Amino acid sequence: MPFIRAKLINGEEYFYLVRSERVAGTVYQKTVRYLGGRAGAATYATENGLAMPPERALPSFKFPDLDSRIGALKQKWNSLQPLPREVGGKLREDLKLLFTYNSTAIEGSSLNLLETKEILECDTAVGGKPLRDYLAAKGHAEAVELMYSLSEKKKPLASEKEILAFHSKVVGGVVDALRPAGRYRDTPVYIIGSPFTPPPAEQVPGMMRKLVAGLNSNPERLDPVALAARAHFDFESIHPFADGNGRVGRLLSNLVLLRAGFVPLIIEKRERKKYFGLLGAAQKSGDPGGVIRFFKLKEIKSLEFHLSQAT
Repeated sequence: MPFIRAKLINGEEYFYLVRSERVAGTVYQKTVRYLGGRAGAATYATENGLAMPPERALPSFKFPDLDSRIGALKQKWNSLQPLPREVGGKLREDLKLLFTYNSTAIEGSSLNLLETKEILECDTAVGGKPLRDYLAAKGHAEAVELMYSLSEKKKPLASEKEILAFHSKVVGGVVDALRPAGRYRDTPVYIIGSPFTPPPAEQVPGMMRKLVAGLNSNPERLDPVALAARAHFDFESIHPFADGNGRVGRLLSNLVLLRAGFVPLIIEKRERKKYFGLLGAAQKSGDPGGVIRFFKLKEIKSLEFHLSQAT
């Protein structure tokens, strides 16, 4: 029996006709067609005797206690600027290592922290580990360096050109002809373990234009951490690439934070299940509040780490 599903991306509702199919004993949900916005979907529902998803209440992204803590830590961080050259340089190198290790590990890399450190410092492959993992670590480290370089220019907060450049760095050495680096996907993708199906490939360019425009105009007047989290959620919901979406999405959110004068945050490998669970719940409900709260907690931890290293 087909039904209509709504997805909230970039603050807008998109409606799809979905049908459940059983394959080898497992039930899958397949997107049959795109129905447009609520008005178009309502017309189709009336004509075909289908129920419309209920209208969503606008979520609230305010977390006063966390915002107060972030504000106090950010004030301390600002008071230390500019950092001594050697302190700032060491912090960047430490963050590059930790960010690269955790972000690639979340996506399945078998490298541990020491192996990642050896690759970044010595440019040598680790014996007994897949070449793909070595290339992923090198590419991500280069993308982190690009992120810091780009952050020196404060406006706009992000551009499609920068997102595509991140993707080229992250997956440039490990993709094949069917998954080109630096280009949006032209095939369907599925998120393993999630009932959420990203939009069809033909919608990706338009959705990415809207994502970047919304990020730079910030119509909801979100604070920088909430804005970075919202951008990450919207990016992962669009899933614009055939591979590398998680790594690029985390780079994008940290670029937003850096350009807004905050410090980059790191989602740790051990938090993988919680992180994916929050994204999945938000994609199901259309409310990214849980993702935003998680990002605020991670920003607090990152500010505390930066302060401990700088004082």
